[in-house]
Amino acid sequence: CVPARLTLVCLLAPHCSSSVVYEDHLGPLVRAVWSADASAAAAFPARFMARFLANHGFLQVAGRSPWFTIAGGAHAYVRAMQAAFRGHVRLGAPVVAVTRLPGGKGQVATGTDVAAYDHVGMACHADMAVALVKGPTATERALLPQVRYPPNRARPVPYTPTTRHETLPHFFSPL
Repeated sequence: CVPARLTLVCLLAPHCSSSVVYEDHLGPLVRAVWSADASAAAAFPARFMARFLANHGFLQVAGRSPWFTIAGGAHAYVRAMQAAFRGHVRLGAPVVAVTRLPGGKGQVATGTDVAAYDHVGMACHADMAVALVKGPTATERALLPQVRYPPNRARPVPYTPTTRHETLPHFFSPL
């Protein structure tokens, strides 16, 4: 059990390798996954990181899910998800509003129509999510706008199976 207010940096401080583990691995991971700047990453709650690592299989030695990269960027990811998805994927229909319906269902409005769905997932920044949801809860209105993120200044690093990790500065490998 990790105390609620314990940060990653404080959790690692008593250990001699803490700066290496944080600076080379956990810090870059937090900054990349949550679009966090260095100070926000240092203050990141350790319990959330522990839950993330456990949920994604990083804390087990055997049976971990491998990480894959799809060449071609976001467009290739969308095509790959479409190929595996058994339902209908709508492209080119920007969402303008999401409304909760009884039974946990959701209604999505685009610029041209409205449709109901069994589940609605929102892959966007927190401030966008609270703006899209019609009638956000008091908790959503209070918490989501507080989630900050810096501009993404990452530059892609070309990677091939023959690339040696040592040649890639600040390269994070989950393996």
